[in-house]
Amino acid sequence: MKLKRSEYSSLPVYTLCDKTLLSMAEPPGQEFSEGGIGISPVRDYHAGKPHPAEESVSSLTALSNKTKLFLTIRFPAVLWPEREALKGVCKMKDYFKVTTRTIVATGLGAALFTLLFMYVKVPSPIPETSLQTAYGLGAFFAVLFGPIAGALIAFIGHALSDALQYGSPWWSWVIASGVCGFAYGLAFKRTGVEEGEFKGKSIILFNVIQIVGNIIAWVVVAPVLDILIYKEPVNLVFTQGVVAAAMNSLTVAVIGTLLLVAYSATRTRKGSLDKE
Repeated sequence: MKLKRSEYSSLPVYTLCDKTLLSMAEPPGQEFSEGGIGISPVRDYHAGKPHPAEESVSSLTALSNKTKLFLTIRFPAVLWPEREALKGVCKMKDYFKVTTRTIVATGLGAALFTLLFMYVKVPSPIPETSLQTAYGLGAFFAVLFGPIAGALIAFIGHALSDALQYGSPWWSWVIASGVCGFAYGLAFKRTGVEEGEFKGKSIILFNVIQIVGNIIAWVVVAPVLDILIYKEPVNLVFTQGVVAAAMNSLTVAVIGTLLLVAYSATRTRKGSLDKE
């Protein structure tokens, strides 16, 4: 267990970002406790003076590491904005965690992505571009498991598909697939899917994120890498990129959204269960 220090404005605040300390919803001045050691900073903290709890918290780091005890920290009301800011930092850490669940989802998602990429697609009039249903599935996995899983699923799936069909990957587009998969994953924990609340604003937010991600991946990353790596004609690669961005955005908007709506419908909505 590690104590982490974050300085937002002038206030040094310590917290345990890998625990649920900051996710608890107590109002200012209440204790965030899970047992163990308690620290109560004085309430009349003034800017420019050392924080009263700073030395105490530091000295308890070793003890906490050895005994696995939680800290009980009483935040004064003046620290409430900093608590909220730190809460956001802790949530961002979740976006980049790699767990067993992430690894399993990546393996399954990459296999399905490869199959869809190879066999379930609609060719377009522009050379070397197709409407790929795989990106709808990739977006679904990315929203559920985060940007790391999303990036790896699209990257591995695209690379395997190219290798199996053409003998070697077309790396500029494989990298672009990874970029857009990562971008889809930025909707992770933002859309209420796991809470059964994927509707309205959440659907709009998801589609704004995926459209922006597709534009960056296919109108910027893929054409630039085509030019740098393969010396492809400028006009052709940017035309291909615009078409790919439009088609992938459409695929994700339809297939990705429908999969997320269906999955969200199976989840229990917050507040839908009454205590007996």
